[in-house]
Amino acid sequence: FGNPEHPEVMWQFSQAVDGMSEACSALGIPVIGGNVSFYNESRGADIDPTPVVGVIGVIDSLTAPPPGMAFSPGEHVVTLGTTLDEFGGSEWAYVVHGIDGGSPPVADLDAARYLHGLIRDLVSRRVVSAVHDVSDGGYGVALAEMAIAGGVGASLIPEDDQSHAAWCFSESASRIVVTVPPEKLSEVLTAAADAKVVARDCGTTGGTRLIVNGVFDVAVSDLATTWRSAVPLALGVNE
Repeated sequence: FGNPEHPEVMWQFSQAVDGMSEACSALGIPVIGGNVSFYNESRGADIDPTPVVGVIGVIDSLTAPPPGMAFSPGEHVVTLGTTLDEFGGSEWAYVVHGIDGGSPPVADLDAARYLHGLIRDLVSRRVVSAVHDVSDGGYGVALAEMAIAGGVGASLIPEDDQSHAAWCFSESASRIVVTVPPEKLSEVLTAAADAKVVARDCGTTGGTRLIVNGVFDVAVSDLATTWRSAVPLALGVNE
């Protein structure tokens, strides 16, 4: 955080603590320690509030660890959670429109609890092959990361009742992308309905290109090159 002697920074800190407290209570997550860094500035201005929460999970058995996030060919791509037109503080707003601000998405803690419970259930049943959260950059970035990790593309169809920008780049909270073998798709969709989680089969994996119908069609190799060169480019150095 920035300088707590500035009222707006102290407000940011207070709100962050209150928000984390609400989330921990709703999700049943204990906080056993904490630390805060104040008086952080960049070029004479307070930095944006950047709270970091570290959580350790327990795996019941190492014989069946949770899956990674890499695409494998021939599977269904299922989105879990609700996407709204929420762009405040988003990467899309900043990169495309140069807007650094706005009201961030509101976290629905009940929806988060339902979603996380569903994911634990699906993983324990071994009916999902890949799992990846949706955060900065929205579905567009999450799908690109999954394609890069597996070196496999996908062909996807966005929602009909949403703008392409919202479907690809909204940063609504409590959303996850999973990939599902064809023979397990019905089981996954039924489990999601039972858990009160919105689920949609939006396409299949395969090939060497990431395609979102009517939005973009890009080679996975190009995505990987851009992703791997991001830090050197930002630092002004060669790889």
